[in-house]
Amino acid sequence: MTFWPAFLLCASLTLYLYRFTIGGINLSLFRIVLPAWTAMVCVDVLRGRVRWSRRYVPLLAILAVLVAINLIDFAGLAGHPDLRRDIFNHVANLWLLLLVAIAIDREARLERLLSAFAWSSLVPAFIAIYATATRRLPFESLLRGRGASTVRTLEYVDGWDQTYQRASGSFHDPNFYGVYLLLVLAVLLFLRTRASASGDVRGRRAWDALFAVNVLCLGLTLSRTAFIGFAVVLVAAAWIDVRARRFCLVAGAGALLIVVLATVLQTTAFHARVAKRDAGGVSASAVEALEGRVALNTVRDRYRYMSNGWRVFTAHPLAGAGSASLKKPGLLGATAHMAYLTWLARYGLAGALIYLAFLLYPLVRLHTARIDPSYRLLLIPTFAALLVVYLAHDVFMFLEVQYLFFGLAYAVTLHPFAEQPKQS
Repeated sequence: MTFWPAFLLCASLTLYLYRFTIGGINLSLFRIVLPAWTAMVCVDVLRGRVRWSRRYVPLLAILAVLVAINLIDFAGLAGHPDLRRDIFNHVANLWLLLLVAIAIDREARLERLLSAFAWSSLVPAFIAIYATATRRLPFESLLRGRGASTVRTLEYVDGWDQTYQRASGSFHDPNFYGVYLLLVLAVLLFLRTRASASGDVRGRRAWDALFAVNVLCLGLTLSRTAFIGFAVVLVAAAWIDVRARRFCLVAGAGALLIVVLATVLQTTAFHARVAKRDAGGVSASAVEALEGRVALNTVRDRYRYMSNGWRVFTAHPLAGAGSASLKKPGLLGATAHMAYLTWLARYGLAGALIYLAFLLYPLVRLHTARIDPSYRLLLIPTFAALLVVYLAHDVFMFLEVQYLFFGLAYAVTLHPFAEQPKQS
C-alpha cells in the first residue's frame, strides 16, 4: 500500500456531504473507494502478503456478533427503509474497520495511513475556510443540481445555527466536523511527538503547521462538544507523555484564545445582522432573549431525545426494542442523542455491552499485551475523547471516519509490528 491509496481513502471520508445521484444510485467518493480497497486487500491475501492469524479471532468474533444484532434489527424494519439504509451503512463501516485492521500489518503502512489521514485534513479545512469567507460550498451548484436527494435541499452553510455562523466543512453539522477534528488533532499530536523524538525537525514543523490549521478550524466550529473532547485529548496526552506537556499547554491556550475571539466576533456579527433586519433597530435585551431561547431549545430538545430513549430502554431493558422504537413524532431520526442510551434502547443491556466491548478491547490489549508504550499516545487520548463525546452526541453509528481510526487501533493491538521485543 502506497501513500496515495491511503490518501484517497482518507480524503473520501472527509467529503461527507458530497453525495451525488448517478444512474439513479446515490454515490459518494467513499462508496467508490471502499470496493477498491476491498479488492486491494483481497489481492494482498491471495498473494500471501496478508496471512491468517489467530490474532484476528477476537476482532472477527466481536464483528460477527455486531453484524448479527444489526441483521436482527434490520429484519424488523420492513416499514422503515430509512432505518434499513442506516443499518446497511453501519455494517459497511464495520467492513471498513476490518479492511484497515487487516491491511495495516506493518509499521510502514501505519505511518503512511496516519500521514495520509493528517494531510487529507486540508480538504475539509479548505472547504471550511472557503465557506466561511464566501458563505457557499465549493461546487455548490453541482450539489444542488446533481446531489443525492438527502443533501440537495440542505442549507449547507447557514442553516444549522440560528445565532452563529459555524464552520462545518464538508460535514454539514459543525459537531460532526468537530469530532473529525478531534481524530485529526490526536493523530497530529502523535506524529509530531514521534518526529520530535527522532530528531526530524522538518517533519515536526510540518505537523505543527497542520495542527495549527486544524485548531483554527476547530475554533470556527464553535462546537462545545468538540472543545471538551479536545481538552480531553490534551490532558490525556500530557498525562501519558511528559515530552508533550509543554506543547499541550500551548495548544490548549491557543485553542482557548481562538474560541474566545471567534465567539466575540460571531456575537458582534449576530447583533449587526439582527439590527440590520429590523429597520427600527432592536434592543440588546431582545437579542439576548433570542440567544437564550436558542440555548434553551437546545437543552430542551436533547432532554426530549434522551427521555424518549430512557423510556424505550426501561420498557425493554435486556434485549432492547430495535431502531424503530426510538422514532417519535416531533423527533428527527431514531436516536436518543447519546450513543450509550441509543445502544441501550435499540439493543438492551446485552447489545450495549457488546458495543462497549468493541470499543474497549483495543485499550485492554494495549495494557495486557507487549504493545510498544509509544502507541498509548495515539490510542488513549482519542478513545478517551470519543467516549466523552458519545455522552453528548450519537455519532457512533454513522460517521465513517471513526471506523478508520477503530481499524487502526485494532491493527496496532493485533499485529506483531507494534509489540516490544521479548527480553532475553
